[in-house]
Amino acid sequence: MTSFKPAARQLVAPVLLGCLTATALLYAGLAASGDPMGAGELGQMLLAATAACAVVVSTAKGYGVSLTEEALVVGGRHRPIPRADIHRLEVQRSLGVSRIAVYTADGRRTMLRAPMSFLDREFEHKAGVITAWWQGGSQGRVGAPGRQPTAHRTDVR
Repeated sequence: MTSFKPAARQLVAPVLLGCLTATALLYAGLAASGDPMGAGELGQMLLAATAACAVVVSTAKGYGVSLTEEALVVGGRHRPIPRADIHRLEVQRSLGVSRIAVYTADGRRTMLRAPMSFLDREFEHKAGVITAWWQGGSQGRVGAPGRQPTAHRTDVR
């Protein structure tokens, strides 16, 4: 079984950047209004940013995806997606981050939380592994019966 999970840095970086930006803006706003933030308050804001990062990392257990012989198991879902039900895979790019969309025969779309291209140099390889698994890998099967496999890129704005 092959599994992909986001690295801690992929989860923490956006949260930390957001918290630090909010702290800097609040600090600048209070300084401009004549009521500057003291060192104690600034320390509390930075502590809150650190705590937010710890919470994100500890609660991200359902962000992975596993490939079994017959199904794609998305973390947090109770029901795996059978390989035969997958109609197509698509790498979609939104806000500069590429992720994989899984389209099933019943028309549903599932965006995989991992792998994603943000801070991951191996995203292309991981997307290729998932595509090869779907197309049948060493078993020689190609997608679902009667369908031609498609895995392509789109930009979502």
